[in-house]
Amino acid sequence: MQIPPNYGWEYTKQFKDLFSKLASQENVQLLPFFLDGVTSDSSLFQTDRIHPNEKRNPCSLKTYGALWPHMKYCLRVINA
Repeated sequence: MQIPPNYGWEYTKQFKDLFSKLASQENVQLLPFFLDGVTSDSSLFQTDRIHPNEKRNPCSLKTYGALWPHMKYCLRVINA
């Protein structure tokens, strides 16, 4: 879980680290950050650098598709 860096480096890092620690503590799977590799491309965002623009839509399918194996695992565990 990550937030945009406009909250400041220290808070952003603490926020990210909290979810890793919580997942480990509760013995649950932490899904990878689904915007990895996308957030660094400024051409995919509006001028506020937070909200995606229309160029990002094709990336969304690829990005969310990469999460599917993790989601299938979670669904199997929930339904077991």
